[in-house]
Amino acid sequence: MRYLYFLLLIFSMTIISCDKEDQELEEFLLKENLILDNLLDEWEWELSNGGFSGSVTLTPDTEGYNKTISFDTDRLYREYINSELSFETYFRIDTVVSKMHDYELYTIHFFNDKAKQNFVFDSINHKSSVVLYENDCRDCIGTHVYSIK
Repeated sequence: MRYLYFLLLIFSMTIISCDKEDQELEEFLLKENLILDNLLDEWEWELSNGGFSGSVTLTPDTEGYNKTISFDTDRLYREYINSELSFETYFRIDTVVSKMHDYELYTIHFFNDKAKQNFVFDSINHKSSVVLYENDCRDCIGTHVYSIK
């Protein structure tokens, strides 16, 4: 009998937990979201840099893997390592943080397991690029450049 009560308790907690996450996702998706058509695409990782003096540079060649990120119209963000899905969550863009030197700096928020990031659009090596910046990142590899795939 105790076993049955235990199973019922676990089942109830699972349902309550799922309802709470569904409600949080719904609230997240209802928040204002800037629509940036030029972000909705697949982006291939070119390089990341940072470190204490800013002199550390990582590339697919130095790290031995390729990485692709995508932003879809259904507001799903996906990361692929060597073409295999490694992470997926929802995103929203709710602010233009600032305008500097003809660039608009945006903030992107992720629904779970990923910190918010700032980003700008740029043209690097004659390619359309998005540059993502880790927020609150001191002495880490915090700048990531992706180009249209």
